[in-house]
Amino acid sequence: MIMKIDMDNEEIQVISKRLMDKNEEVYNIMENMYVVGSKENYDWLMESKAQLENGQYAVHDLFEEDADPDQ
Repeated sequence: MIMKIDMDNEEIQVISKRLMDKNEEVYNIMENMYVVGSKENYDWLMESKAQLENGQYAVHDLFEEDADPDQ
């Protein structure tokens, strides 16, 4: 697997899937780089962060669905 992220014309790093499978921290870093790898995603995340910091959020109770809907 090759992930290309070149937001600032920096060098591109290639990390093998085998290494990523063995190292969860590396995988998390690569996942974060992918998520903020586009300006649209980054802007959306920063807008959401600002809304949270300004108290513009709602709290909801979570519930689990039954694995078998017939039960």
